Amino acid sequence: MKTLQTISILIFLTLSVNSQEIQKINTKDLISVSNEFGLDSALHLSGGFPIYRIDSITALDLLDKMITYTRYTPSEYFFNKMAHAWTNEKVKFKTQNLALLQLNEIKSKKRNKYNRLIILDDKLIISIIKQKVKIEHQLISCYNFCDSLSNCQKKEFPNFFQRIPNAFTGKTPLIVEDYNASQKNCYKIMRLLGELKSDYFDSQKYHYHKSKLRPYERDKDIFRFKEHYGEYDSIMVNLNVNYNSINELDFSKEPELQKIIKGFEEDKCWEFILQNNRKCFLELGCRFAPLAGFGIQYKLELIDKNKLLIIKIAEWRS
Repeated sequence: MKTLQTISILIFLTLSVNSQEIQKINTKDLISVSNEFGLDSALHLSGGFPIYRIDSITALDLLDKMITYTRYTPSEYFFNKMAHAWTNEKVKFKTQNLALLQLNEIKSKKRNKYNRLIILDDKLIISIIKQKVKIEHQLISCYNFCDSLSNCQKKEFPNFFQRIPNAFTGKTPLIVEDYNASQKNCYKIMRLLGELKSDYFDSQKYHYHKSKLRPYERDKDIFRFKEHYGEYDSIMVNLNVNYNSINELDFSKEPELQKIIKGFEEDKCWEFILQNNRKCFLELGCRFAPLAGFGIQYKLELIDKNKLLIIKIAEWRS
């Protein structure tokens, strides 16, 4: 029954994408999808919204299922959106686990799918700072490992004649790439130790590793990668019908809601709702004219049976 329910959800979503109906999914459904198809599949269906802002219980249940940290994945974005803005013990504990996991991957010289050594992720660094995770000893251990490793790697650099073929291909020898990765990790860890007010922070070492980076990798504000969430232009509207939950909203009977979705009912546009009880996120967007490349996101909250708070949270035009 559970599998059939999950498949039904996916079929419904697929059909909705190709129709002019509003595509809807309940946050609770993400749990069953995650159980059957994996966490990233469930988060992909969520539209990338910060789930914890409308359903903290489901958000934490999904967070429990995150056991790896891979950049540019739905689970990575999902985790960092929470960790950058929401502080509680469960998020802090998960941040610590993921941070230690990545430090261990670095020390084991694990490579990613592009055959590159793992480099401490900037978004994860922000999460560590925001959650005030106490991993100073593990950071120092990883720093010492990377510093020692970089010295060994430097000794293995190919000589001038060995690098001649690379001058024609433009390809950097792998050992040089590995050395650069080790220097980046030393730089990032030392910088993080400084942010954490560690006594181990050494300004001279920090500037030494910084000097080994490419010019465009220096002096950048690490918090440029912080996940941002904003709410603005909120309005309260009166509804024509009484509703007990967002799921019951009938857009066809509500003039104020019709104003919002006007123009997005056309083919090649989408209307998506991620809902939980009296709250939801609404995303509207179009692929082709007349609203080609335009999109907007709202947070809706049913304040009373016939009153709806509408808050704009994002707008874009590509």
